[in-house]
Amino acid sequence: MDAKQPYGTGTRRIPREKSVWWPLSKDIADASNRLGLGTLHEVNKMHPRDWDNPGRVRVQWKKDGRLVNPHIKTKKQLLEMISITIQRLRPDNTPKAPYIYPEPAAPPTSTKPAKSKSGSSKSSGKTKSEAKPPAQSGRPLPTPPDSPPLASRISPYSPALSSGVLIDTVKAGMSAPDAGNAAIPGAGASGKGKRKVLRVRG
Repeated sequence: MDAKQPYGTGTRRIPREKSVWWPLSKDIADASNRLGLGTLHEVNKMHPRDWDNPGRVRVQWKKDGRLVNPHIKTKKQLLEMISITIQRLRPDNTPKAPYIYPEPAAPPTSTKPAKSKSGSSKSSGKTKSEAKPPAQSGRPLPTPPDSPPLASRISPYSPALSSGVLIDTVKAGMSAPDAGNAAIPGAGASGKGKRKVLRVRG
């Protein structure tokens, strides 16, 4: 139900106008509860394609072979009802046409000097095939509106947020002076004036 993703299997499975720009697992769990469905929110689970926004929601829309909500009969209807409920809770995240698409990138220009005509036709054909820019497949994805603050578009358990004891410790270690390097000059200065005594036993 992420409006930023392309439509297809494993990505977005509902029309963009019924999806949400910044879906959060917490919003999905709240919407499922409002629909009267059994919900289990696993905040630490994550998908490899969406690692910076962890959270997985298990929804029980059937119980003992019967529909929990009689208005939801398929998985697609389940996704649409959850997404529409989130749109009502967060109207700013609702996609609205016309969508803004990014400008197509200019084709790359070749900066290599032209080869002499004495070269073989085989090498000339190879050069032409290499200079041909790759064809772009599919329609470009629309650009989402102005991004809300990072804490509002990802889960509070996200590793992308710069918070937590471990990150604070790492930051403190990076900002502090190197204690080992600072102690070396002092050690050399203090040991410069000392005498070395060698005792030999007969």
